[in-house]
Amino acid sequence: MAILEKIKRQSRIDADEVKKILTEEFSMNDSGKTQLDFALYSTLQLILNTTNREYLIEDMFSIWVNMTKDYWCLNGYDKKYNSSNNTNVEEQNENSKLQIKSIKRGDTETTFMDNSNSININGVQYQTGTIEYDEDILLNKYKRQLYKFRLLKRKR
Repeated sequence: MAILEKIKRQSRIDADEVKKILTEEFSMNDSGKTQLDFALYSTLQLILNTTNREYLIEDMFSIWVNMTKDYWCLNGYDKKYNSSNNTNVEEQNENSKLQIKSIKRGDTETTFMDNSNSININGVQYQTGTIEYDEDILLNKYKRQLYKFRLLKRKR
């Protein structure tokens, strides 16, 4: 069974619409479209496991889209599967990856820090390319929103 069919079985949200939105936003090539199916499925499973649900409901549309965007960028797929020839990110000079960490006034001391391994997604700074990265980082960002849809199962 194709991964897209599994997604459609576990969601009341139109998966084709979600895929269309994300494909347009990321302007990805053809191999990126198949990788998008796996990203959608991964975030779907994260949501279902956190909320104790068997399928996504329509009210979870924006959570699913936003989680998939974050998942896509955190795994570096936005750079790997970009189809546009616009290489603005690659053309930026090396100094743009440096941020001022501290400035001392007395004898004028300026310190810079390298943030090439960090990415800012929707206002949250993530460290990418590190061993510590796992899906819990992504899940913690959306935990509050997901808990609104959480089903509590009864113990027998």
